[in-house]
Amino acid sequence: QDSQYFGVGAEWDIFSIVRLRAGVKTNLENSDDTALTAGLGFNIIVFHMDLAAQFSDNNAGAAIQMGVEF
Repeated sequence: QDSQYFGVGAEWDIFSIVRLRAGVKTNLENSDDTALTAGLGFNIIVFHMDLAAQFSDNNAGAAIQMGVEF
């Protein structure tokens, strides 16, 4: 199945500690395949954590990533 995606998003950085993300992506080859995305990131000293989610009529997904900077 052919696919060609177009997406756009934004990120808001609050005091370099919290990051809020939002976006949308759509498959230009199939107009029924549009997904909303959201994310939340935390940076506390050397600890980093990111949460992300994607929602559409056809699927849903989530991810978490943690890291330490040294």
